[in-house]
Amino acid sequence: MRFVDLALSPIAVDHGSAMRRDAPRDPFARSADYEDRADFSTLFYDCHWTADDSAITCIGPRLGSLAAFLERCQFRARPSGALLTPQIGEIGTLAHLRLPTPPATRSLWLDSPAGTRIIVPQPNEQALFKDRR
Repeated sequence: MRFVDLALSPIAVDHGSAMRRDAPRDPFARSADYEDRADFSTLFYDCHWTADDSAITCIGPRLGSLAAFLERCQFRARPSGALLTPQIGEIGTLAHLRLPTPPATRSLWLDSPAGTRIIVPQPNEQALFKDRR
């Protein structure tokens, strides 16, 4: 078996921020250490290019209460500055964000209520897994 290290480009809300994902379970249905183990700040685990390099895809946990935060964000292509229109959906238990990009886009500006951040998406690595199960 061959192992491959892949880089990730996560996006998270600042851990010191008041913005956080609400817990998906009723407090009575949680384990005693749930608050210590849960991740309340990750928006997306990874952002990467689509196979044809026409869009950037971000995958993460269900947004829950962070959906309102994401709706106040603006995504711009770098270096053109073109405003991107996010397409937000869910795939199973995951949130899926797709950002169609203009040609020559190399990265993104994320303008959010928490500040501005540059996101450098990872290359699409689907070819590594072609014909493997």
